[in-house]
Amino acid sequence: MVLFSASSLAAFAALTNQFSEKGATVRMPGTERTTTTKRDRMPWGERVRRYAVCLVGIFCISFGVALFTKSGTGTSAISVIPYTLSLVLPQLSYGTWVALFNMAMALAQPAMLRRDTDWLNIVQQLFFATVFGSIVDFSMWILTYCNPVTYWQSFILMLLSIPTLAMGAYLTLISRVGVMAGDGFTLTISQVTGKEFALIRVISDSTMTAIAVVMCLVFWGSLVTVREGTICAALFTGAVVGWYKRHLKGFEYALLPTNREQDQDAQTPSEVPSQNFVVTVSREYGSGGREVGRIIARELGVPFYDSEIINRLATEEGFADEYLERNEQRLESSAREAFYRFYAGAVPDSEMPQVERLFVAEQRIIRKLAASGSCVIVGRLANHILSAHTNRLDLFVRAELPDKVRHVMDREGLGKDTARAKIEKVDHDRAEHCRYFTHQVWGDARNYDVTMNTSKYGIEQTGEMLALMAAKAWGVVTGDGSR
Repeated sequence: MVLFSASSLAAFAALTNQFSEKGATVRMPGTERTTTTKRDRMPWGERVRRYAVCLVGIFCISFGVALFTKSGTGTSAISVIPYTLSLVLPQLSYGTWVALFNMAMALAQPAMLRRDTDWLNIVQQLFFATVFGSIVDFSMWILTYCNPVTYWQSFILMLLSIPTLAMGAYLTLISRVGVMAGDGFTLTISQVTGKEFALIRVISDSTMTAIAVVMCLVFWGSLVTVREGTICAALFTGAVVGWYKRHLKGFEYALLPTNREQDQDAQTPSEVPSQNFVVTVSREYGSGGREVGRIIARELGVPFYDSEIINRLATEEGFADEYLERNEQRLESSAREAFYRFYAGAVPDSEMPQVERLFVAEQRIIRKLAASGSCVIVGRLANHILSAHTNRLDLFVRAELPDKVRHVMDREGLGKDTARAKIEKVDHDRAEHCRYFTHQVWGDARNYDVTMNTSKYGIEQTGEMLALMAAKAWGVVTGDGSR
């Protein structure tokens, strides 16, 4: 077992601070750019505090792994292969196999990253791997006499281990000084392949579990190290971490006050002046909502934003045009995205699913546009994004299906059946997109100030009627009708 002290922690923190200005090149999935990240050089005492929090987190993870193992219901995905190896080759302790396995994952990363390797990060992961393995052995020693007799005792130990593991992952996450080898390995594959971190996490955990299953069947003919606890750990640990992240902000900021400052700097939205009047237009596909928005903007004499948002997402946020065309305002599967969010609760903000990063970018741009002056914004959940700004009018434009089909046929040169199918698909995507990010029903009249049917009045007249209503709401129409 490797022992570490406060002096060794301080020495390692000083070492990382010495080289904290070295950058690492990271490819952002879904974008056309690579970014060079730099660790902020922080006061020596602050770095020691953060590493202390991280090491407490590693202790919790290690103790949670030991609890899981002692429960006899399997163990977590990150430790299932080392645990199996410790039974096959007991000459090395469980903790030693944990350390070796994590070291192997850390050392595999330079082979994938090559010139983009952040060597300080690799050294840090090797250090964490050593600590992780040491504390697993220490925790197993502490729990020497913890041997459940009944299944209910095993089940209780398993239940205790999940929040313990999750607390460890949460503490390492909020420490913001680096990641352990398992997450580092997953992040590296995500960066190299351009696939989402959460997807790679699911694949990685599933692969490790599958390898352990094969080993069990080869050596014992039964699932000795992979059981119900392994599945429970995979399914629920991330969800508990997500709960900690949402509900323990006060604890986090008390423990690490500078996190509050960093979060405020990163999340402070553009202030929208109260005098800026914003019209948001949500619409069914083929209803003419975009044209209605243009008419309103023309009549009010204010900017109209639709494709401008797409252009800014490409130029300011670095999203690739083909990615925006494929993913903007739609989800490939809201159920899958929800599962990723549930499963990978410990995802760093920078590794959120691509669709969430895109929505965050859209929020920034829409708030900037609204802050720049009165305007009309079409789509992209602008009514939800600007919900805190009261000087706005939220519209929803719809139409009867035959009119929508005819409009799409004329505009896009499609056949009747193709146009109908596209309308159904786009409207379904928009509804799922709305439900996923706002938890509201898209098109529900209660979520808008006015709902209008262009089939009844026509697109031009609908636009003029809504423009008059918007002008009155804005307070720019005088008694004689002039503006």
